[in-house]
Amino acid sequence: MNAQLFTTLLLGTMTVFSLVVLRTIHRASGATRVVATIGVAFASWMVATILLLSQGLLNAGNYTIPLFGIVVVGPFIAGLVAYSRSDQLRSAISTMTTVDFLQIQLWRSPFGVFFFFTADLPLWFQLLGGIGDIAAGLGAAAALRYLQRNPQNETRGIIMGNTVGLADFALVLSSGMAFVVPDVSLDLGFNLIPLYAVPIFFLTHAASLALLLRGDNNVPVLSGTQP
Repeated sequence: MNAQLFTTLLLGTMTVFSLVVLRTIHRASGATRVVATIGVAFASWMVATILLLSQGLLNAGNYTIPLFGIVVVGPFIAGLVAYSRSDQLRSAISTMTTVDFLQIQLWRSPFGVFFFFTADLPLWFQLLGGIGDIAAGLGAAAALRYLQRNPQNETRGIIMGNTVGLADFALVLSSGMAFVVPDVSLDLGFNLIPLYAVPIFFLTHAASLALLLRGDNNVPVLSGTQP
């Protein structure tokens, strides 16, 4: 696929994905100010990522394994810090249900498709990452279907909905750092997936699993309200 078309389609997909995340949070919490703040953070994050990439931050020779780890994990840590320090953000996220988180994880599949339309990746990694992300989205869909039939078993639904996605991240990111990052200079477009989308999905996994730790797994999974 033409690099400009690829980047345009990916940016469009990421924009729609970001709006879906914001809409999901707003629908669950009604916290307009919090959602607006998250929206500004998303937009700033995306623009900063594009600017850094356009300046050659992750070109061949600069794209080291430690740097890759920092730029992928850094936004995730920033999200956790914001969550820990903002009562309003914690309150908004706490109103979200397992279904909300799983519906966000469905977007793993569209991002997986992009693996097959970049010439920068070796074929084996295209298959590993693409099929893995598509499987993660399908796993979330299967968990949603399970919860519709078994709303009383939310704990199992949470585990089902997160297992495939987290396993895919563990396999793809470790393989990428070991075999792809040292040798491949990815184009600006594809780099947006690990630098922008992946941390959001990581945060979604964390928030979903936190329902188990909080003992909130008895909340109605098909609504956006708590008892």
